[in-house]
Amino acid sequence: DYAGVAWYRCAVRTPSTWLADDGAAVRIVGAGLKVHAWCNGRPGRLDPAPRTAGETLARLVFPRDAFTLDEANLIVLRVEHPLDTTGLKEPPMLSSGERELSLRGRWQFRLGDDPSWSNIPLPAKFGVGTDNLFEAPAP
Repeated sequence: DYAGVAWYRCAVRTPSTWLADDGAAVRIVGAGLKVHAWCNGRPGRLDPAPRTAGETLARLVFPRDAFTLDEANLIVLRVEHPLDTTGLKEPPMLSSGERELSLRGRWQFRLGDDPSWSNIPLPAKFGVGTDNLFEAPAP
């Protein structure tokens, strides 16, 4: 078990027809976690979410213009893991309107805290490998 800050990073390709007009949200479920998220370097807005059985449901919302449509988009999570918790309870989920995309799979991962990790200095399609890329199906 780890106590401290961990960074998680992946890329998501979203077809323009998949993304709703009001954007998308990343949902994270864990025990006692404090989470921040970015999409292409833009911070997500924390949407109040209910707690169930000691678990926290974080929903971080991004406007449509935070995404580069039909291209890879960098999603970054900064998660504070408290002592004596198990961390993320399930894979993050990206949702937009009625559509959902599970982000179960490989993520880049780094322990420690450095705010520069919230973004990369080039477009996501050049900075994240294909093993960290999730693709939403065209509707």
